[in-house]
Amino acid sequence: AASPHIPEALQNQVRTGGHLVIPVGELSEQTMLKLTKISSTEWRQEAFPGFRFVPLTGEGGWSV
Repeated sequence: AASPHIPEALQNQVRTGGHLVIPVGELSEQTMLKLTKISSTEWRQEAFPGFRFVPLTGEGGWSV
């Protein structure tokens, strides 16, 4: 499910060297982001545009 932003709760679950892949953007179109945690304060981000997913609702997502 797509989110309007990267939920902090998901980022907090990733250990150093780990990855988080998540579609982020508007309801009509999202960008697939691949985040790699480099250190406790540093992330590397790769973006792949042109995706469309169902919306994430609730905490970290859109209001219903």
